[in-house]
Amino acid sequence: MKNPLVLPVRTRGAALIVSLILLLVITILGISGIQTTTMETRMAANSADRNLALQAAEHALRVAEAAVLAKVESGTYATEFGTTAGLYRGLQRSTDGKDCTSTMPWRDGTAAWNSSDSIDAGAIPGVTLYANPRYMVTYNNDLDETSPCYSDTTPEGFSNSLGSVAEPFKVQRFTITVIGYGAQPNTRVRLQEFYSVLR
Repeated sequence: MKNPLVLPVRTRGAALIVSLILLLVITILGISGIQTTTMETRMAANSADRNLALQAAEHALRVAEAAVLAKVESGTYATEFGTTAGLYRGLQRSTDGKDCTSTMPWRDGTAAWNSSDSIDAGAIPGVTLYANPRYMVTYNNDLDETSPCYSDTTPEGFSNSLGSVAEPFKVQRFTITVIGYGAQPNTRVRLQEFYSVLR
């Protein structure tokens, strides 16, 4: 009588082969999962760093706006933010004199974003950045009354606290360009706004 627990010779080792194949499949799935997780972690880190750079650039915009207001109040804006300050873009009348357009960027080549052409907006407390955000300001001084870039507003319809009756309010216009850095040197965000101050 044959023992039922004894396997035929031809099937010996099959369990080992099946186990090795299953182990290989599980290993491949594990490696794929690790690679996917690593990639998603890098993507999340890059997105967070870009958001940090965006917040730094927004901080620089607020600092620049405060600086512009201070210069307007002191009356030194024309010399402080003139056309020779290595600035980015201003407003000027078009060739035919009918439109108000932006000048071409980087008059003197690519911006260096250092003390030669921009202003340090200062560190942000509690935040570690590759470098402090910086800003440039240009005073758009093509604002004589015949220019389409010139603007004034008559006070009628406004509160008298804004000025005396029939005296126009002159608008001083500035262009602010900023750069914000993230924690990594290659993470940078540039923003630009046209900023008007009613005088």
